[in-house]
Amino acid sequence: MPDIRRLLIACRGVPARRILRALDGGDIEAAVITSDADEQARWPLAASYAMYIAHREGHLWPLPSEIVGVSLDAGCDIVHPGWGWLARSAELAGRLKGTGLQSVGAGHELLNVAADRVQIRLAAAHVGILVVPGSEAITELSEAERWLTSIGFPSIAKAIDGESGLLSIRLESLEQAREELPALLDEGGIYLEREVVDAREIEVLVIGNGSGEALTLGERETSVQPGARRAFAESPVPGLVDGHAIRLRQSAAALVSRLQWPGLLSVRFLVTPDGRGYLLRLRPGLQPWHGVTELTLGVDLADAQVRIALGERLGWEPHHLAEKGVAFCMRVFSTDSEERTLTGCHTPDSVRTDLGFEIGDRIAPGEEILQIYISAPTRQAAIVRARAALDHVRVEGVRTNLSLFIRLFNLQEFWNGPLDRDRVNALLEA
Repeated sequence: MPDIRRLLIACRGVPARRILRALDGGDIEAAVITSDADEQARWPLAASYAMYIAHREGHLWPLPSEIVGVSLDAGCDIVHPGWGWLARSAELAGRLKGTGLQSVGAGHELLNVAADRVQIRLAAAHVGILVVPGSEAITELSEAERWLTSIGFPSIAKAIDGESGLLSIRLESLEQAREELPALLDEGGIYLEREVVDAREIEVLVIGNGSGEALTLGERETSVQPGARRAFAESPVPGLVDGHAIRLRQSAAALVSRLQWPGLLSVRFLVTPDGRGYLLRLRPGLQPWHGVTELTLGVDLADAQVRIALGERLGWEPHHLAEKGVAFCMRVFSTDSEERTLTGCHTPDSVRTDLGFEIGDRIAPGEEILQIYISAPTRQAAIVRARAALDHVRVEGVRTNLSLFIRLFNLQEFWNGPLDRDRVNALLEA
């Protein structure tokens, strides 16, 4: 087992606080990084050390090179990227390897593969996973026009570089493609896929041992995406026929086994009404809504991820991981247009709350403030419990998206059963 004494958490807010909680009471010291917004913040006080990295306008924060520098300065042995773009960063994993620092998660070679949508489509097809009709890597507008003529409309154009920061573009005609694709092409290569209509977004969480063995940890639905931001997740997936769920799990496990992936990996699918699962993308490590899996399976995924990185064997077997009940995750974001101070946060004692900040901390526009988790024996009971809990949630000093969840739980269509991605978001935005 590696000699690990100190771990750097390379994120702030909700994921940092969640990882700190997993380390609490253990033998590993925690260091966190802070930004300009944290000058007077209280949340870093839960860590043994806090390392400052300046925010540079127009750049992703923090840069992988900066993370390596502060990790060495703090005397850390291992780095946890949290979740989000750093958990997918092959550059960060590669830089850490060059210094002797360990990383919680896969190495840079596998992260490069996971980020390459063309390679992943080929690997998925090799193990029998359906892939949406699409293109190879495209760098010129003329190539895109030829592919669109073959693929048809509507189609989706996406940057091959998952860190470009640009949203995907839905294309309905060649004229629109000629007008809108040049901006995306200027950022690098793209690929094109035929749009899957009436689909739900469902992911399967898998743990791999790095040697071809894989254990699935159930499914989560993330179809609720107002403004293209995943704000809500639930597990298990409602209305998913057992046979369809089994095929999704088998497909995800086969892909993880082929890649020989070590640790946690979410395999995300677009699932049609008849149960066909088309590969959407891979997401390494923890996901922001991992708590729904923790509640239904009775596990601690943040702790498990660190233990895997330390070389420990979890000892989890399929018969230990029977799902019980239903769990929802509500992600609460700031909807203010400028930075605000969090002056209060009140949630019922009956719900799990993952709060990313302390009272008095500054909250940036769009920043995730907290996560609210609801669990119950049945989906209907979870909806009732969630709707009642929201009447007692108060976030003060910052405007939030809490009203989104009230609208969701007031939708009769949501009560009645599953809604596809386009339908549920159209209802929420109406």
